[in-house]
Amino acid sequence: MKMAVIGAGIVGLATGAGFADLGHTVQCVDIDTSKIAQLSRGIIPYYEPGLEALVLRNTAAGRLSFGHDPAKVLLEAELVFIAVGTPTGDTGEMSLAALWSAIDRLEAWPQSDVRRIVAIKSTVPVGTSERVESRLRGRLPEHCLVDIVSIPEFMREGSSVRDFFEPSRIVIGTSSADVAEKLTQLHQRLPGPILATDRRSAELAKLAANACLAVKISFANEIAALAEQTGADYPSVAHSLGLDPRIGPHFLAAGLGFGGSCLPKDTRALVRLADEVGAPQTLVEAAVRANAMLPLRMVRKLEAAISDPRRRKVAILGLSFKPGTDDIREAPALRLIAELTRRHPGITLTAYDPEAGAAARKVLPSSVTVCDSAEEALKDADAAILATEWREFRHIPADDFKKWMNRPIIMDGRNALDAAALNAQGVVCIGVGRLPVLPKEFIRRAGELVPKI
Repeated sequence: MKMAVIGAGIVGLATGAGFADLGHTVQCVDIDTSKIAQLSRGIIPYYEPGLEALVLRNTAAGRLSFGHDPAKVLLEAELVFIAVGTPTGDTGEMSLAALWSAIDRLEAWPQSDVRRIVAIKSTVPVGTSERVESRLRGRLPEHCLVDIVSIPEFMREGSSVRDFFEPSRIVIGTSSADVAEKLTQLHQRLPGPILATDRRSAELAKLAANACLAVKISFANEIAALAEQTGADYPSVAHSLGLDPRIGPHFLAAGLGFGGSCLPKDTRALVRLADEVGAPQTLVEAAVRANAMLPLRMVRKLEAAISDPRRRKVAILGLSFKPGTDDIREAPALRLIAELTRRHPGITLTAYDPEAGAAARKVLPSSVTVCDSAEEALKDADAAILATEWREFRHIPADDFKKWMNRPIIMDGRNALDAAALNAQGVVCIGVGRLPVLPKEFIRRAGELVPKI
């Protein structure tokens, strides 16, 4: 099949390269000419494991190409995927500007007996496919036969290639039985169940999935806070919860909460949509509020550990919203930095991330020094906060923490470190939802997690 993908972000590129790898001919289109120029030279403009090799292999084979003008992609493509960004503001209103721009630039085709399929992979409000259909049919000649379908993406940044080839499920939303059958056959080479449903259900399924994950993460963090106040150990509690088959072990880790390009915006969009149609999502709304409180909770832990933070140096380990990506959109680390600078003007902040340093330098205030190594960030620091659980941070020896830092106090915001081993070697490691086991030279004082410095 000849395909086109409009939008060469991670989702669009993984989709296009994935189908090319299955033998289809695919052109990826994006209005960002610099991005297309990079891709045409074999340069992937973002960090995503496995994507570069997939793109280069299929570009070399002639199955994958790139362009910057979506105006004529329908002239030959039988199937067009729309994979453009749909960001939201603080109010939750989802911007469909990129989607409408892509739709409005699709040109008519001369053949009257050829039927095209436009598949929306972007996350959109419920009812968008119908609006796209009305808009597209209103501007194309009658002989241009077209079906608008919803095939929401369920890819995770950091594992988009694996998620394409090993999907947990494939949801196809269409009002046509013939189109449903054709798209089912297209996806049959991929494992995982295929669900054919109507378009509105497919659109809501994506929003509901991310909202459900957000609620579970916020619940985990609420119970972790309760564990700290009652002397319980949250990792043990989480393990017990995960063994219950009705709950499962996934998304129960406590920490600094969720971020990235999907969960924050999709939960806000769902809450707004629900309010507009008169079905308030109070549980999801509470999860969003709970997530927003987590950076402040971590700052208060730091305040309990060191005196007068505005006169101290604190290192932030990790800036991307999760390991395996350089994406810093709505990253908890950035919210944490904003909270620290707001509450403690004059605090000295350094930061390091294995992949997201360049992106972070563009958005962080000049008062934050983005370093090129963990050692540089930790040098002479009075405390450190682990904000993203990169593997590199797990392997920093206790002796290095003690050698590099002014006082080795680590606030482990992801419960990623071996706290017992570090504490046994003289490093204070304070996790989330658990009481610290302090080194022998520290004496617990009333109202303080560790002796203040």
